[in-house]
Amino acid sequence: MTSNRLIAGIVAAALGLGLAGPALGLAVAAPPTGRPGAQATASALPTSPLSAAEKATLLRMADEERMARDLYTTIAEKYPDATQFSRVAASEQQHYDRVLTLLDRYALTVPSTVAGTYDNAEVQQLYDGWLARAQQSRDEAYRAAVALEQADVKDLQAAIDESDNADLDQVYGRLLAASQQHEKAFTTGSVGAVGTGRGQAKGQGLRDGSCLQD
Repeated sequence: MTSNRLIAGIVAAALGLGLAGPALGLAVAAPPTGRPGAQATASALPTSPLSAAEKATLLRMADEERMARDLYTTIAEKYPDATQFSRVAASEQQHYDRVLTLLDRYALTVPSTVAGTYDNAEVQQLYDGWLARAQQSRDEAYRAAVALEQADVKDLQAAIDESDNADLDQVYGRLLAASQQHEKAFTTGSVGAVGTGRGQAKGQGLRDGSCLQD
């Protein structure tokens, strides 16, 4: 009732000013469909059998998201002042949970859950290499994180192109948008750390705006 009265008031005011058309359009406009709350959840979308390639990609994505979480968690412990890592690690846990939901939906066996150990040999190699790089310095840790997010963006774009399932596409699309924001946050931190010695401070604002909305 309150909402109806508010709309009626706006329309009445618009009629008095001769602006009924535009005002009415604004008053009854639907919520933006781009907002997560306005979109159907992946679990509400229909499914169809996965191809062998789609299954392999989904399993790899589980390893990739967990690997990112593990790597950032380890880096955050080594460089606690570089707070981007702990925040993005929490975000990666959310990403991993979304992929686990898809694995359950399609009755696929969850890959290894041991931190630092991955079923996919390429993911394991990437983790080992980025971890070794991150151990060298905080600057190298930022650069390793940028490389990880760039690789993740590329893999997610390929996964979307490969998939014919709306639920997979929606989850992959959200992870892709988040990875692009994470890349920006880590790039800002890396440039600030190298150029001014203030990488953590410069990355702070962008980090808060990009990672909390995953």
